[in-house]
Amino acid sequence: VPAVFKSESLVHCRTPAMAAAGEADVSVTTNGVDFSGASVQFLFAQPLVVSFVEPVQGPESGGTLVTLTGENFDAPEAIVCEFGSSDYRVPAVWLSSSAVTCKTPAHLPATTEIKVSLNGQQYTTAPTSFEFQATSVVMGLSPSVGSVLGGTEVTVSAVNLVRSSQLKCRFGAVSVTATFVDTTTARCVSPSQATVGAVDLEVSTNG
Repeated sequence: VPAVFKSESLVHCRTPAMAAAGEADVSVTTNGVDFSGASVQFLFAQPLVVSFVEPVQGPESGGTLVTLTGENFDAPEAIVCEFGSSDYRVPAVWLSSSAVTCKTPAHLPATTEIKVSLNGQQYTTAPTSFEFQATSVVMGLSPSVGSVLGGTEVTVSAVNLVRSSQLKCRFGAVSVTATFVDTTTARCVSPSQATVGAVDLEVSTNG
């Protein structure tokens, strides 16, 4: 393929299509006849396939660990995820040839496409979008006391709650399902605790 000269130590080339995936030697010529010895290889990979994303929502502050499952995640060191645009590009953590995880960046509340790439150039768009939500903040709860045996229905007052099948309350380290009432109220039932004492209560819209 033609190369574009950039400097004495750099040229740019655009890869051709290949009939099969695999590594290929890369060499350079200045006259079309005599090629340099092949000391590097380029990996031609099958196109990425993304079939499932979990979770599909998280706070605007970022930090949500999103798992993408599919096929052909074959370049562990170079995979990146993009949430909406290149301004929100983050490295992926390779789990296997069928799964990677990406930690969401901070992003204003919005619904964005999720894209994944082996090289930061060709991207595959996931079948579902990711929703960055305004951060939920707990303002109060009632009652604030209950038995260590659990079973106390607690009404949580908050801001920016959203209806979600993954809405949870977390009492200390124990998460329980929450019931959405409206954007300022949720209800959950306290779990049992091994010891007497106060614990923090947090709310999550993505579990």
